[in-house]
Amino acid sequence: MNLLIESSLQSWLRSLEAFDGLAVHTGQSNDEIPGDQPVLIVGCESVELVGGPYHTASATILLSTPSHLDLDQHRSLVTSLRQVLTSPSGMDDAFPSSATLAGAVLNSFSESQADTRWTCTAQLGLGLIEA
Repeated sequence: MNLLIESSLQSWLRSLEAFDGLAVHTGQSNDEIPGDQPVLIVGCESVELVGGPYHTASATILLSTPSHLDLDQHRSLVTSLRQVLTSPSGMDDAFPSSATLAGAVLNSFSESQADTRWTCTAQLGLGLIEA
């Protein structure tokens, strides 16, 4: 189910106008991550069975931009990410009927700078119902 969650979140992020043209990868992807461009990386760390068809999942969305990019561009992407994760409109549409998204909550949101990249990390809690 981890890959299903990553793929669904990837599809949702790609569908958002705020991230149009931005590379969006999953944690389990073999795709090459561009070092000179902004990128979103979606990972699903854990999925736990709560009972019956109900699951909870922990997912991370990492926004990484090269530090040579104008800081205002990075800040704009960070603001957009925070806004869409605070009110995740349409996220449930990206999930297949085999794993209905029952809810999503933004648990943490942090920013840092290391080496040659600015990073922003968002931790999500997801509720899912498996069909």
